Amino acid sequence: MSESSTNPKRLLLLLVFMAALIALGVLIARDKMNPMLDQNGDGKPDEWYRYTFGGDLVSLEKDRNYDGKVDHREVFVGGVIAESMTDMNNDGNFEIRGKYDAKGRLIRLDRDLNEDGRYDRFTAIDAETEKQLYSEIDQDGDGEPDTRLAPGAEADK
Repeated sequence: MSESSTNPKRLLLLLVFMAALIALGVLIARDKMNPMLDQNGDGKPDEWYRYTFGGDLVSLEKDRNYDGKVDHREVFVGGVIAESMTDMNNDGNFEIRGKYDAKGRLIRLDRDLNEDGRYDRFTAIDAETEKQLYSEIDQDGDGEPDTRLAPGAEADK
C-alpha cells in the first residue's frame, strides 16, 4: 500500500467531499419535491406542495387570503386525500376538518362552532351517497361527543 492511499487527511477530505455532494443532491431533490406557487403575483408563495421521492403528493397548503399564513391544508396518503383543514376566520385555528376514506371520499366533517380552537360538532357522512348519517356534539367542551343528532336535527345550545 502506498502512503498516499492511507493518509488520514486525504481520507477525511474525501469523506467531507462525498458528504457535501450528498447534501447538495438532497437540497436539489427537496426543492423539486416541494414546489411553491404564487397565485396573486405578489412575489410571495401562496401554495406549497410536498411530494414523496416516488412522486406521490403528501400535502398541499394554501394561503387563500394572501396574508402569509396557511389557512387551508390537505394531507394525502398514497396520493389520495385523507384529511383537509380550513381556517375560516383567519385566527390561526382550523375551524373545519374533513376526513376522507381510502378513495378520497368525504366521510366525516368536524367543526369548531364556538371558535375556541377545539372541534365540537362531528358529522358522519355516507361516502357513497354523500349524505349526512348523523352528527355528534360536544356540549361541555371536553373534546368528547355528548349528544347524537339525526340528520337535519339542530342542537339546543
